Amino acid sequence: MLSWSTSPPSTRRALVAALLVVWLVGCRAGEGAEEGDAGAAQDAARDAAVAADSTAAEDTAAPPDSAAPLEVGADAECTDEEEQGWPRVELALLVLDGGETVSGELIATFNHNYWWDNSAPELTYALFEPDAYAPFPDDRSVTLVSSRDVRSVRRAVGEPGRVSYARLLRQRGLVLSQVPIEGPTHVITGHESYHREENGFGDYAWDLVLTDEGGARFDGDGTENADHYVWDAEVTLPVAGYVVEVVRDQPDNDPGFYKPGSLSNYIGLQVGGSYYVYLLHLREGTIPDDIEPDMVLPAGTYVGRVGNSGVTLEPHLHMTAFWYDADAEQPRYWSVPMEFNNIYVSPSPLGPGVFHEHVDPPGRSWIASEPFK
Repeated sequence: MLSWSTSPPSTRRALVAALLVVWLVGCRAGEGAEEGDAGAAQDAARDAAVAADSTAAEDTAAPPDSAAPLEVGADAECTDEEEQGWPRVELALLVLDGGETVSGELIATFNHNYWWDNSAPELTYALFEPDAYAPFPDDRSVTLVSSRDVRSVRRAVGEPGRVSYARLLRQRGLVLSQVPIEGPTHVITGHESYHREENGFGDYAWDLVLTDEGGARFDGDGTENADHYVWDAEVTLPVAGYVVEVVRDQPDNDPGFYKPGSLSNYIGLQVGGSYYVYLLHLREGTIPDDIEPDMVLPAGTYVGRVGNSGVTLEPHLHMTAFWYDADAEQPRYWSVPMEFNNIYVSPSPLGPGVFHEHVDPPGRSWIASEPFK
């Protein structure tokens, strides 16, 4: 991890590519052969293809110190019904080797045993403390703790009225208010499979595509980008944000091929505090020229079209939320949970979709901002 964070972006991208080649050859051969349905072959190939999703945040610099704090949502008053519906928050109390106790709501556990570059067993715990939330750059609402520093773990119940992670993000408007692709959109992979192998950058990511009514992702043999139903689909922002990064001029791959170390076209947003949302694998040349860092964009803004750029073998949109750990010895992003707001979820591309005010859609589901037709 030390050499990873201190090495230049080109070296890190080369390392990712090398790791991917070894991992794909050693671990994905024959996967999915037992499934037998029409989408199984595509799913197996896909699992190998987008295992290559190392997020753009691995190559990002720290947020600019001069960036104006972005608070896209103010504290919202909760109704009596909502107040009564929130249970007491369960806390994790980590006793460290030096005797210090670190506590907070456990929002994520990153298992290094799954990581591409794992060298020794380790877990990283992400603990949330609502009172430490603040505008950038002062947000310290998440604390990352290595299991190597933990002597013991206990559970406790938070005091009445303690704000949970989900509740604070809702109050602050840090939710995905719409699906970034129009129409029933297939979550081919959620917070499982290869996303947990991406060194903490993909544990809470979604890979999004379009399908036909039978669930197939492409027409014909899929060897052309245009065969894929999601290719060139419009992408709109699912949340308001302050633009911190834009890459728009990287070439798209042909399906089944990618150049090792290639960079994706993407847009990165600071959405509040030290929380970020990134959209990756956009089509070359489709991000509007007038979208640049240091500007604020509202949810629903057109930001490009789905492509096949970067380390990927199939057109799709990769989307994830991050928290930036500025206090780490080597500051970095960590993928963290974030909910969709007011969307429909279905196990089928035909629906019917079930409306959810707040939801984290699972892999292999279909989601839409409007009712399924």
